[in-house]
Amino acid sequence: LEPQKVIHQVNRSILTDTQRGIFLTLGYGVLDVNKGTFTYVNAGHNPPYLLRKSDENITITPLTKTGTLVGIFEENTWETECVPIQPGEVLVLFTDGITEAQNKSEDFYGSEQLVTSLKSNFSTNAQAFRNSILEHVQAFTGSAPRLDDITLIVISRLE
Repeated sequence: LEPQKVIHQVNRSILTDTQRGIFLTLGYGVLDVNKGTFTYVNAGHNPPYLLRKSDENITITPLTKTGTLVGIFEENTWETECVPIQPGEVLVLFTDGITEAQNKSEDFYGSEQLVTSLKSNFSTNAQAFRNSILEHVQAFTGSAPRLDDITLIVISRLE
């Protein structure tokens, strides 16, 4: 289904099947490997990052939010965005469990450290890139208890 229709149905389900006051952020996308596009809706979730390397510079482009949270108003609408993923580019999707991961001093990992990790560990090998990001988060948190799930998806379009 089209991302906009999926989010609308999820919103309707949240409003009818749960208690009032329950809302969530949500991202939903469709990757078309033949066209090299990612079509998505972002309902208040952490923006995915599209990374490209030119010469020795890494450019990180956050994919914009396309609407508000799910579960607030029945008449909410969300826009659908479509971005091309060129050969050599990498798409990184993540939950707030990464940016809100805390160390023993209760400092947050945060977006700045994530961006630093993305730039310093950039690779078009999706598995290696994912592993290096997770290792960076783990090195920051150490043995502090995990308070939220950590979900990370790395998609690379090979040249």
